[in-house]
Amino acid sequence: MIQITAIGNLTRNAEVKPNKEGTFKFINFSLASNNGKGKATYLECVQIKNADQSTKVSEYLIKGQKVFVQGIMEVTENDGKKYTKCLVSKIELCGKSNSAENTTENANTEKKNEKTDDLPF
Repeated sequence: MIQITAIGNLTRNAEVKPNKEGTFKFINFSLASNNGKGKATYLECVQIKNADQSTKVSEYLIKGQKVFVQGIMEVTENDGKKYTKCLVSKIELCGKSNSAENTTENANTEKKNEKTDDLPF
């Protein structure tokens, strides 16, 4: 068993898929981390949660969000190609995503514009 610890940005919004029985759900997402030489390293991740927890967790896993993950590495082979995946046991959010910051900035700008429109002169 190989333990993985990684920090990176989500490359897409998390996808939640239930198992056949509906007792738990798989949260699938992908991380990208810049290695400092102009190249990125990508890591496919999956976390298994009960049905209630998975919906709450996935709401925060949006594209661009920086996250810390810890888990076990799993290597699978399909059509002669090897794929590496992290079976996530722990995930932590590391600040706001770029899209969340932009949404907040847009909302603040709209509020400021509304205030200036109400001036009597």
